[in-house]
Amino acid sequence: MKALLVSRGIDFPKTHDLLEIAGFLPVGIRPGASTNELAVLTSYAVEPRYPTESGEVTKKETLQALCIAGGIRQTILRRQSRKNIKTRSG
Repeated sequence: MKALLVSRGIDFPKTHDLLEIAGFLPVGIRPGASTNELAVLTSYAVEPRYPTESGEVTKKETLQALCIAGGIRQTILRRQSRKNIKTRSG
């Protein structure tokens, strides 16, 4: 999402909060991730860096996060591809 903001010339704050970052994307290009899904991914941006008593991440949690992130990535790539096609065709 940050790369998409940069490619569109949209300024955003330095943060790991994906829900906040998503809020800077124009509505038509926001990934279809839910608030809960973005919160799950945000937790992985912060918690592993600053360990607490929450314990190890399970394989199930890892696969869930990869699935969410993959879906967001695919959505952004499709939308970026459509933008490039429109730009080329005028």
